[in-house]
Amino acid sequence: MKRTPSYLKGLAETQARAAGDVLRFEKLLAEVDAKLVETKALAAIEVPRLEKLLVTVGIRIFESKAELAACDRLITKFDARLNPKLIAPIKAWKGRYGKRGELNSTICHILKDCAPEERTTFELSAEIRIRFKLDFSTVPELRAWQKNSVANALKSMVKMGLVERGHKVTKGCTGEVGRWRWKVEINTLDEVRASAAAQGVGVQQAPDDEDDNP
Repeated sequence: MKRTPSYLKGLAETQARAAGDVLRFEKLLAEVDAKLVETKALAAIEVPRLEKLLVTVGIRIFESKAELAACDRLITKFDARLNPKLIAPIKAWKGRYGKRGELNSTICHILKDCAPEERTTFELSAEIRIRFKLDFSTVPELRAWQKNSVANALKSMVKMGLVERGHKVTKGCTGEVGRWRWKVEINTLDEVRASAAAQGVGVQQAPDDEDDNP
């Protein structure tokens, strides 16, 4: 049998990963779109963020399809008898977070970047899935990952004083959306004003001789 050139092997693997990325991102796009429809019906404040997230996923799909098409062209150029469509997409990408602690580090970066705004568990999970190209076979598997990996990491950060909840802590499932934000230490009046302005709240300094009672 003729040995497959290493160049063609590498190209086929790149093609398979790109095809897997297209499938992953298209699945995520459908989930974000469904969440956006649900959120619009509730007139929730996450609508603009979910719309932005939808655009981000759409860009990733476009990029992955472009890479896939480029690989297809190179494969057929190498040998016209080869059919790139027969290459199975690589889907097994679950649980790969890079270096140790990379998942927690990514959550911190996401929350820091949007501080003092909050992010829901769904939004955080979606951004993590985009960055790490995570794939889940079933909805229960996805829900288990959100609970055991993402939510538990966030709870640990709350205990460490890095993150604070924007939702009430209750026993059992109440249907309330999990909301999280980076815990920003505010020391000066200017920082208070900046934080308040970001949330649409005005702040005024009381005169020095005014007593503390309302």
